[in-house]
Amino acid sequence: MNAFFKHVFYLLKIIIDYLGSFLFKITGYQLVNLTYEKFEKQLSSECRKQIKDTIAEKAIKILLNDLDNCPDLSIVGRFLFKENYRQVMENRCNLYRIVKKDQSIRQVAIKDPVAILTLPRTGSTFFHCLLAQDKRWKVPELWEMLNITHLPEDPLTLQNRRTIADTKKKFEMILRLYSKNFELAHPLKATNPEDLLFILSTQGIDMMLPIFFNVPNYEKFLQNLTYIDWLEIYNHVKLYFQAMGFKQNIERRRLLFMVHLSKYCNLEALKTVFPDCRFITLHRDPVVTCQSWFSLMSFATGVTYVFPQRHEDFHHLSNSAIENCIQGCNKLVDTKGNCGHIHLPFSELQLNPLKLIKEVYNQLEIEWTADCEKAFHDFIKYQRDHRCGVHKYRYMKADLSKLRIGIENYIRVFNEYIK
Repeated sequence: MNAFFKHVFYLLKIIIDYLGSFLFKITGYQLVNLTYEKFEKQLSSECRKQIKDTIAEKAIKILLNDLDNCPDLSIVGRFLFKENYRQVMENRCNLYRIVKKDQSIRQVAIKDPVAILTLPRTGSTFFHCLLAQDKRWKVPELWEMLNITHLPEDPLTLQNRRTIADTKKKFEMILRLYSKNFELAHPLKATNPEDLLFILSTQGIDMMLPIFFNVPNYEKFLQNLTYIDWLEIYNHVKLYFQAMGFKQNIERRRLLFMVHLSKYCNLEALKTVFPDCRFITLHRDPVVTCQSWFSLMSFATGVTYVFPQRHEDFHHLSNSAIENCIQGCNKLVDTKGNCGHIHLPFSELQLNPLKLIKEVYNQLEIEWTADCEKAFHDFIKYQRDHRCGVHKYRYMKADLSKLRIGIENYIRVFNEYIK
């Protein structure tokens, strides 16, 4: 992407943020209002009707009202959040419109799915993308999650290809506001597989947002979600998977998806909705993982935070991330001994990914073929040749002693994988 245009876009963002902040301080007028009442008026009548009295409506209402009172959120950030959630809710509406026309989508069988269940920055994205090279998997891609106006087909239709092109353009515009380090640390590509978070957002669930911003009412809402609530949420996710695979022969393929752990995840409900699901966890020293995560978060929030940003501006991010990491580690400890749960060392993924994948296929009883080996080999070579994922870390203050104490039990239980 042209560096000149990136600088121009970022300069415009700074100017807009300063003008908006100045206007608010002088007049009390907010250029971008995030209250649910204003937001609801921008939704289509069909969408308003579809989400009425749902978990999604309640969640978005609480979230937007909290964000509207968040002093760290810039004018550009406010606009991006508002537009993103509008598109997310309309996308949800598209799904239910499609399913209403063809109820047989609800009968699509999802057999023996596999979920990558892990903490962020454990090599999970690389591992996810690597497995996706074997087309015997059905791996939901970002463009499918973000726009389900037309069901994905195999081979891709002209409309599918247009959707992919539109998604690429959208990310090209957004990435003009991000630093090169963010793009290197976590590439956003329309055809890449991504975290379940993008589907959960259509239920108003954003488990990472309380880490980035002070949203106390929304955080309380997430904490108070019951097992029954989570069953509804994950059944909604399942319906997305059924729709995505409806015209892609998912009943003859294995679904692969990724769940990044947070303190809000309800694994019991997830296992109830996907009872025959196999789980794969990558283990990496949480201290190193958190430092990598701090860095990525600081780059990510550069778009939505009020400018300028100093290291101390991100201090609460590191504290929130540490708490999230500790609770995520505790959830993993609870999985130890579960039949069929595959645990893998991050170090082996770095040193010999092909060997590691072969072992995973053996445990999953998936046939290893010459075609999949070549696809894996080519992907690994490309990643190494182009130094994908290599970026400069941004230092952030953090109380790592609290983290080390909080993960002692996790280290003891999974020590063999964290060498």
